Amino acid sequence: MPLIYKKEPRNVTQVVKSQFDKIRSGKGFRTPLLASIQFRRDIANLDQEHAVPVFHLGLEDLKEKKDILAAKHISWRYLVKHKGKEVATADAVIEDDGNTTFSHVNEGQLVSGLVSALKVANSEIRIRNSDFEVRILMVPALYIATLWLADIAKGRDYAIPFEPTSAPLTANKLVTMEKLVRTLHRLAQTHHD
Repeated sequence: MPLIYKKEPRNVTQVVKSQFDKIRSGKGFRTPLLASIQFRRDIANLDQEHAVPVFHLGLEDLKEKKDILAAKHISWRYLVKHKGKEVATADAVIEDDGNTTFSHVNEGQLVSGLVSALKVANSEIRIRNSDFEVRILMVPALYIATLWLADIAKGRDYAIPFEPTSAPLTANKLVTMEKLVRTLHRLAQTHHD
């Protein structure tokens, strides 16, 4: 089965698309790749079909050995494509009142890391044989980002750490969510602020 992308609220797409279009038509992008694309009068577009919910798992939650259910949905991330290639992401943050605001455009390792992790997910037999919803799990305190594949039918979630990642995790290697969370618990216990 293909990966499942949860349908984001329509107003989220409108917020991101509106701001993205304003940047493109105004002073332009400040990120190097998008700035060069705009300079050449090419157009980079949001992939509005595949918004990904981003979840945050805090260091204190991990130190208290909480599981993935403690992760908080904090934003939506859109891939930005140019000539069929993913070149950036655009994020909308969920505010405390539930409204969504445009946050930022990003290029670099987290973008290429997400794209690589999605390719791994699409090639994994364990993933292709069930229905998995695509999410992103961020653990900023430990400098870890992963593709979170939530098994809708069986409840057996997987994760694929992005490049770059911290040892003992391996980038682009499929692990069970249980194993990832156990590893995060250990890393949190040894983390010093």
